[in-house]
Amino acid sequence: MIKMMTVFPNIATVLTLAILLASPGIAQEPGSILQLTAPRETSFEPQWAIPEVPGEIATEDLNVLTRGPLHEAFAAAHQPNPQSSSLVLKKPPAPIDEISPEYKPDGNNVQWISGYWAWDDAQADFIWISGIWRDVPPKRKWMPGYWNAEAGGHRWVSGFWAEEIQQEVGYLPQPPASLDQGPSIAAPSEEHFYVPGNWEFQDNTYRWLAGYWQPVEQNWIWVPSKYAWTPSGCVYLSGYWDYEFESRGTCFAPVQFRQPLNQVSNDRYRPSYAIDLNIDFMTHLFVRPQCGHYFYGDWYSSNFNNVSYRPWVSCASHLRNYDPLLSYYRCQRSSYDSRYNVVQYLSFQHNFYNNNRDYRPRPTYSAQREYTARTQLTYGSRGYTNDFIRKSSYVRTYDDLRKRDEQRRKQTAQANLRIDQQRKNATQYRKAAEAEQRNNRRQIEQLAKLQRKRQEEDRTRQAAASAQRIAKSRDSSRSSQFVKRQAPTQIRSQSQASSQVERLRRAQQDQKQRALQINVRRVQEDAVRRSKQEQSQRVLQDKARRAEQDRSRRQAAQRADQQAKQQQAQRDAVRKTQQMAQQKAQQDQDRRSRQAAADRVRQDQARQAAQQKAQQDRSRQQADQRARQQQAQRDAAPKTQQQPLQRAKSSKQRSTQQSRSSRLRSRSSKK
Repeated sequence: MIKMMTVFPNIATVLTLAILLASPGIAQEPGSILQLTAPRETSFEPQWAIPEVPGEIATEDLNVLTRGPLHEAFAAAHQPNPQSSSLVLKKPPAPIDEISPEYKPDGNNVQWISGYWAWDDAQADFIWISGIWRDVPPKRKWMPGYWNAEAGGHRWVSGFWAEEIQQEVGYLPQPPASLDQGPSIAAPSEEHFYVPGNWEFQDNTYRWLAGYWQPVEQNWIWVPSKYAWTPSGCVYLSGYWDYEFESRGTCFAPVQFRQPLNQVSNDRYRPSYAIDLNIDFMTHLFVRPQCGHYFYGDWYSSNFNNVSYRPWVSCASHLRNYDPLLSYYRCQRSSYDSRYNVVQYLSFQHNFYNNNRDYRPRPTYSAQREYTARTQLTYGSRGYTNDFIRKSSYVRTYDDLRKRDEQRRKQTAQANLRIDQQRKNATQYRKAAEAEQRNNRRQIEQLAKLQRKRQEEDRTRQAAASAQRIAKSRDSSRSSQFVKRQAPTQIRSQSQASSQVERLRRAQQDQKQRALQINVRRVQEDAVRRSKQEQSQRVLQDKARRAEQDRSRRQAAQRADQQAKQQQAQRDAVRKTQQMAQQKAQQDQDRRSRQAAADRVRQDQARQAAQQKAQQDRSRQQADQRARQQQAQRDAAPKTQQQPLQRAKSSKQRSTQQSRSSRLRSRSSKK
């Protein structure tokens, strides 16, 4: 449903509100369209300050597209392995100042999420993905994506729905490739869907959690846990429940600017063309390898720059190609043909568009509108051809959406009134039936009471009559002499008259009793019939309640079994992980012990080598020392032999010197 949020409908309302707000006690609200400022001079006339509001980009400067990626905050394809997007060599433009439209759908927590630039392979250029009105999933918040500059180009980093209580984003190392091979056991029922397995990061390592079967929740789609790629590392995103595709909000069509933004006179953009998000729209959904976006439009048999687009419904051919939307709508029956589910119905339609090129959506809104008008002039506004063209014309203007939503709101209100009237009629009928049942019971009690009273009166009358007969017999015995005198004919006539009167009285009483009994029997039969009907209704209600209880018990048992299996699987995984950890610890311990033994051996060898070297050094030193001693001894032997000669020579010299000195002394004495 669409809510109009028009601010200040006309100038008269603005002036009236301004005059009412012209008071010194009213505070100025920053950011409002009209701001009241206090006058600088003493005057009774207020001074108005109207801020300049930048203009909006005109429709003539835009090219509304009917083909492109779906806003990733609205729906995102599942990626089992975190992968980066393709590198774009061209630099993206600066973000646009986008403002929300004047209407938004009903919901629990509807918020406006701005758009972003996306690379279009068909045009080899950037297009603007318009913002959306989104009914935020419970306990989630949106983390927008951005373009990351790298060497040689730019790469898109996708946004994601994070937990509401999450304050910081934790980055993890790249997890291993997914080991999921689809379910190993059959589904418990048609109302179950398979949730793929995923890696879990614990104790600085990854461990694998196997997939399981999950029961379908009406109007809710399960988005499984996964890892999102970022330049700083991978981010773990836990699983959560999201709304149905049609109930998530309002998604607007992407646009392409016909001239550069720096040449556009205005700098604000307000989306005005929305997408009709019905079941038929999902016929034109496509997915692309290594990409988390859904693509819609004419991507049939398309291949741009060696990038292939695969139909979304083809993912249902194998359970390994998991998709949240397919897992949900595969369990839902089609409203057009109850023999098929929604995915089968969409597959039939997709095959028709794949084989008939002329019925496919056109790339732009203007081209689709011209083609639809030309086809209606040729074939009329009804028929088989126009039905498929109508299903491919999913872009609507604001007026079309408003009219459709108003009509839908009226239909919903009428349906609610009919339901309320039916409930009211059912309540009145139940009250009338209860009142009639109380009246019948009261009548039965009154008739039974009247019958008991008449029986008591009859018993009293019979006792009185018997007493009268006894008295008469006594009187007759006393007056037997008078009776003998009476004529036999007179006595017989009196007795006959009295017996006839008694018979008439008894006949009347019997007739009254029979009529009373017939009425009582009829009332009892009606009461019995109503009680049987009530009993049958109670039996049916009890049977339905027991069936519902059995179903709930079965579902609870299935959930309990599934939880037990999950817990057992988790325990087995934990046990296996513990065993692996123990084995790894044992291996590490063995490796450490072997390494320690090897280290000890090496140390012993080094010690022995050092000892041998020291021994060799000592032996070498000793040998050197012995050699020196021997050399010293050899050197000392001639010296010992020369010592006596030296002593003799020295003594001779001394004697010669003494003789000389004596001669000198003698000469001196002679002189």
